[in-house]
Amino acid sequence: MAQRLVSTVWDEGAQTITFQWYKGKGEKPVPMLDAKGVPVVLDLSRVPEELQVTLALHGAQQKVSDGFSGAEKDSGGNADKKREIIVGTLTDAIAGLYSGIWSSRAESGVERVPALIYEAIARVKGGNATAEKAKDWYSALPAEKQKEVRGDPRVVAAQSAIKAERDAAKAATAPAVDVLAGL
Repeated sequence: MAQRLVSTVWDEGAQTITFQWYKGKGEKPVPMLDAKGVPVVLDLSRVPEELQVTLALHGAQQKVSDGFSGAEKDSGGNADKKREIIVGTLTDAIAGLYSGIWSSRAESGVERVPALIYEAIARVKGGNATAEKAKDWYSALPAEKQKEVRGDPRVVAAQSAIKAERDAAKAATAPAVDVLAGL
């Protein structure tokens, strides 16, 4: 039997699934962290409604697991490289779901990059830049240049700021429940 690589933790109140991975056989799962040390989390409130019905816990785990069956071979047995491959596959799958894409393989012309990056690029550029103009510009770049843009600290910071603004707006409309009651 193959070693289990991923487990999920469901937070019903937050409507999120947090991903964990098993470093080795017999070890307890640990949170999967992205390159910035942030846990890899699927926020179901950001998945379009028509996909929320389709997406169940088992389905989510299966969805993100599909892409890393070759992680062991591709990593050469290096645990850190395997984690990097798995986290990359997870984040790509989550980005696709946020964009309304169920299939893990993009068909010709199917959007694969989350719209958040276009908003961030437009915000960094300023002036009359729009997310639509940023999308056209970004889409015309070679893959290596796109990678540079995604890693640009200004773009990363703008994405974080936009996400924080969205989270704050979501929190402002959330029901007043004291999750720390009884502490």
